Amino acid sequence: QSEIVIGKVVPYFIISLGLIIGTILLGHFHFSVKFHQPLLVSVICTLFLLFSLGLGLFISAISRTQTQAIQLSIFFLLPMLLLSGAFSPLELLPGAVQAFAQLFPLTHFCHAFRLVNMYDAHLRFILVDLLCLAVGALLTCGGAAYLLRTADD
Repeated sequence: QSEIVIGKVVPYFIISLGLIIGTILLGHFHFSVKFHQPLLVSVICTLFLLFSLGLGLFISAISRTQTQAIQLSIFFLLPMLLLSGAFSPLELLPGAVQAFAQLFPLTHFCHAFRLVNMYDAHLRFILVDLLCLAVGALLTCGGAAYLLRTADD
């Protein structure tokens, strides 16, 4: 049932890529934001997008109803936003919370994106974040595909 996975992921992926490109262009041309290493930024954004779409697809695959899917999404979304380091530095949180925050794709995205855009960091400084995003994307998309396949059998 890979057709179902592809059919669910591809439209959202294309729309989200368009939004990312639009945001980057708006930031660059209207607000004069300089993006260091645009190719590396694109890789970071793409991996984050795939992980996030995979997580949504996985939640969809384990949910029985739309209401349950929404509740599970909020259950993941709120801690992910608060513990990702997007709004406050992770270093200020207790060690156990910092370790828990490493499970979220937004944590790795924020870290890698910040290092590249603020400090012009090279690949070796964000390789762990990229690997976490890639593994997460593979696990969530693969897990969702497996669950959807076994649900039809």
